[in-house]
Amino acid sequence: MKKKFKVLLIIILMFSIAILVFLFYNNFNFSNKLEKDLVNLFDNNINVIKKEIVISSMKTHHGKNVDIIVDANIYKKNNDDYEAVGTIYKGNTISLENQSFEESNQYFYNKDLDIYLKYDDVFPTNKEISKDLRYKKYIPFNENIITKNTYTIYRNDGSKLYTLEKKAEYPIIIKDDDSYYIDFNDELVYILKSDVESVIEHKNTDLTPVSSIPVLNYHFVYDPKEMQCNQRICITTDLYTQHIKYLKANFLDLTMKEFDLFMNNKIRLPKSILLTHDDGWLRMNAIKILEENEFHATYFLITSDYKLLDSKYVEFHSHTHNMHTTGVCKGGQGGGIRCLSEAVIQEDLKKSREALNNTTYFCYPFYERNDYAINQLKKAGFTLAFIGGNKNAKPSDNHYLIPRYPIYKNMTVDYLKNLIKFN
Repeated sequence: MKKKFKVLLIIILMFSIAILVFLFYNNFNFSNKLEKDLVNLFDNNINVIKKEIVISSMKTHHGKNVDIIVDANIYKKNNDDYEAVGTIYKGNTISLENQSFEESNQYFYNKDLDIYLKYDDVFPTNKEISKDLRYKKYIPFNENIITKNTYTIYRNDGSKLYTLEKKAEYPIIIKDDDSYYIDFNDELVYILKSDVESVIEHKNTDLTPVSSIPVLNYHFVYDPKEMQCNQRICITTDLYTQHIKYLKANFLDLTMKEFDLFMNNKIRLPKSILLTHDDGWLRMNAIKILEENEFHATYFLITSDYKLLDSKYVEFHSHTHNMHTTGVCKGGQGGGIRCLSEAVIQEDLKKSREALNNTTYFCYPFYERNDYAINQLKKAGFTLAFIGGNKNAKPSDNHYLIPRYPIYKNMTVDYLKNLIKFN
């Protein structure tokens, strides 16, 4: 009886152990499964959160126009791959196309250049992208540059725009001393000659550029309703307006920089005109008409009498500081630049240049000059100087004796039509 009881007890004990093992094993698997399920759920939620964060950030960085906030890679799309092809530099602004936002595609598209940018390299801006297309009036050279495999494109202010990593060919718009200006994405930009592999002949245009430029010289523009001006060099606001409208309709109105480029054979131009004014008296009458007609011109100012003004279309250059005086030197009207001491002349020219943003363009008082005066201008840092002369200006002219046509009070538009010729 005791033996049977022991056997039964052992059986019960073994059965109990088996039940405990079974329960423990199943509970262990349940815990593992629960843990794995919780981990998977957590990971899925994290991924969803990450995806939403990326998409939200993409939306925040996208805009019609965006600023480049770092020196950023630019990409070309090759099937589903994005290949870096260069750099766009911090501070530039670029337009973007509308698009859907997906975590799997974190690139923004610029249609103008057919390039892509990483979304976190840009940020929206309210700045509008405006382009000055004036250069499209120039006549390109019948020559192209071939770049090196890597080259940098610069804006006119010297800032970097792009570095591109594929050889390219561009027509030459302007030949400068150390660079070539080209048309890139409807913008006049330049490439350093050190980034150019070769220059080749290429027929870019059939247009013939001019070989000379008429330079007109006005003085005083007055309103006869307000005053009378009986000097020969006076012209009424009405007649001046007629002149400007005729000139604008028929010629390219040059800036002084464009004229400088022409005189140094760096640019090819259509029929063009350079408009200049001497002294500064009654200048607001002319400036108002010029700005209303969006016509470029220059005022040569006597800086001891007249101050620099802010104008979009009118430039201001030197007519001396205080040497527009009569009787100082022998002969003519006696302008002082022909005979005063070098120290006096250099001090005067220094004051004039400093008052006019360090201009390098000059006009002789009363058109009077001699070799001494020319040498003084060169020493003071001037590069172009204007006289009278009644003929067109050519690159082969002495750059310190650039001729102009003086305009007088009775010269009508018909007179201008007969005066202005190109050769």
